[in-house]
Amino acid sequence: MVDMDRFNIINHSYDTFVGDEVIKAMAHNIQEHLQVGDVLVRNSSDTFCVVLYDYEDDYVAEVAEAIRLSFKKKIRVTTYAILKNVSIGVALFPTQTPDILEAIEWAKRALIEAKHQGGDTVVVFGPKSMPI
Repeated sequence: MVDMDRFNIINHSYDTFVGDEVIKAMAHNIQEHLQVGDVLVRNSSDTFCVVLYDYEDDYVAEVAEAIRLSFKKKIRVTTYAILKNVSIGVALFPTQTPDILEAIEWAKRALIEAKHQGGDTVVVFGPKSMPI
C-alpha cells in the first residue's frame, strides 16, 4: 500500500484539480517501478495497492524503497511544483499468508504503522516491525 503523506493539504492549499493531477502523477511514478504482470490499483483518494508478481521477498522491500525515494523529485502540475513524501506498508503474499485479502489487510496495517512513525518510510508487516 502506497499513501501520500498529508495529501489533504494539496486540495486545501491549491484545489481539487491540482490534487487530481498529483494523484495521476503519483500513479505514473509508481507504475515506472513495476514490471509486466504487476498490478497497480487506486484504493482510496491518495492510496494505491501494488501487487508485485513473482518477486523474492527481499526484493519487494527494495522496490518499495525505490518507490518511496522516487517521490523526492517534485511533481509538476500546471504552474506548481509540489514535493510530497509517501508512506508504504508491505505484506508478503504468499510467504506471510496464503490469503490475498489478509495480505492486503496486513499491508494496510503496516501502512498505518509507517504513518505512526512519522511518514516517509517503508514498513514490512511482521513481528519485528509491528505486533501481529
